[in-house]
Amino acid sequence: MKNSLKDIDRLVRNVWTEKISTDYVNGLINSERALQACLYHHLRASLEKSRTYGDLELFVEQKLDGPRGQLGKLRGKTPDLIICRGKEIVAFFELKFVPEGRPVFEGDFKKFDQYHERKGNKVFLHIDPDTGYWVEEKTYSIASEPLIYYAAIARSDSGAFKPKSMRERFQELDFVTVLAIKIDADEERKLVFSVAGLLG
Repeated sequence: MKNSLKDIDRLVRNVWTEKISTDYVNGLINSERALQACLYHHLRASLEKSRTYGDLELFVEQKLDGPRGQLGKLRGKTPDLIICRGKEIVAFFELKFVPEGRPVFEGDFKKFDQYHERKGNKVFLHIDPDTGYWVEEKTYSIASEPLIYYAAIARSDSGAFKPKSMRERFQELDFVTVLAIKIDADEERKLVFSVAGLLG
């Protein structure tokens, strides 16, 4: 049975709140690459452990390319993580790791709009192991309403964590989910683990 977007979203949120937060507290995440590695590891472990998610695939830092006339400004962009269901790209991730400061996010959110504008466009994701070239006959389509995650470990006063501030800069963000580990900006540096709802 094909997983719904709600099923996939539930998986992502559970991994973030139960696994990523634990890894960070235990000192296993000390860079954006480590955050990416941990997220991929836990998502893949969940997929392999449960037959429920047997139709999902993960791709890490996949440089977007596709047939001529597809993708537009998205061509050459590199999401930190992609989830595919069957032959559809159903989730894009952008990760930020700035526990001592505030991440720059404007470029990422402009990219999110492009993911929606290019729904239905074809993307190459598989290479021929013998040649290293794309298997052009094996394409994936960007889903009509892909899940888009901005996953960040940063100070709690970061603009990316403030829906009102975000809506003032970007008009239509109801399709973006912010996954956050917020570090309070006070002297206690208290950790706040949270999954923000849709910004809209």
